[in-house]
Parts: sequence; structure tokens; C-alpha cells
Amino acid sequence: INEKALKYFDEAEEEFGKKNYDQAAKLYKRALEAEPQFYKASLYLGDSYYFMKRYIDAIAAFKESSTKFPELLEPRKYLTDAYIKEKLYDKALQEAINTMAVYPDLSMFSRIQTAAYYNDKKLDIKWISRAIFPNKIASDSKKELNTYSDPKEPQAKAHWVSYKNALDKISSY
Repeated sequence: INEKALKYFDEAEEEFGKKNYDQAAKLYKRALEAEPQFYKASLYLGDSYYFMKRYIDAIAAFKESSTKFPELLEPRKYLTDAYIKEKLYDKALQEAINTMAVYPDLSMFSRIQTAAYYNDKKLDIKWISRAIFPNKIASDSKKELNTYSDPKEPQAKAHWVSYKNALDKISSY
């Protein structure tokens, strides 16, 4: 991040801390003009609008941020929140589902549930119980599942082998 962008960002952070969200938004925009790929400035611009209850502007900022940084959770999560605040429940539901596909995170389940509720839909989740993570037990281990010991070479068992095998296929991404 270049010095000019950092200067504007630091000033924006100070204004945000004082709850001067409008001034913070202006400074985050300046930081982004100086450095378009500045993640925090991009995200916090949306936060500034969100705290001012300018949800349409927040939606635009979070969309821009999630377009620039598609692999990250926060812009997508907060975009869902802004859609809910703006009562765009169908968009909130779709964004929450898309987010789970890109970045499966437990915090998104409550957002999906909220958006589904406001869309008159039901969410039915079937949780798979997991006594212990499979990569933490050696295949020849005779220990009980509740006893943790870090094996020298973790071994996946049963259907978890599919996940282990997928690692090689996705590692380049």
C-alpha cells in the first residue's frame, strides 16, 4: 500500500473512531483512489455507509469489495447484512447461499436462516456429528476418539479420504 493511501486510511480510521462516518467514507474513498486494491479501505468504506444507515451505498461498496476480493468472507457477509437491513431479503438469501459455497463459515448459517425466514422459506440443516477431526488420528491408532495425540503422519479415514484427496486437486488455487 502506498504512503498516500495509508495517510488517507489512517485519517479515515481516526474519523471512524470518532463516529464521523461521513468524513471517514470520504477519506476511505481517497485511499481507494490512491490504491484501488486496498482491501481494508474497500471494506471499511462499506462499514461507514452501513453505520450511517445508508444501506444502498453500503451494498454498492460491499459488492465492489467482494468483486475485488472474491475469496474473502467479510465483504460477502456484510453485503448480506446490508441486504437484510434494506429489506432485500431475496438478494440476502442468494448472497448468503453464494457465500457459503465460496467460504463455508458458521456465521453465515444464521444469515441464511434470517434471510430464509423473511422469504417465507425454511432452512433444514442436517449436521454430521464428528467425534474428532479425522486427520488427527493415525489409521492404526488404538486410542479412544476423545484422546488427542498429534500423529507424525495424519491419516484420513472412511469418507474423509475424499476430502484429503481433494487437497491435491485444489492446492494450486
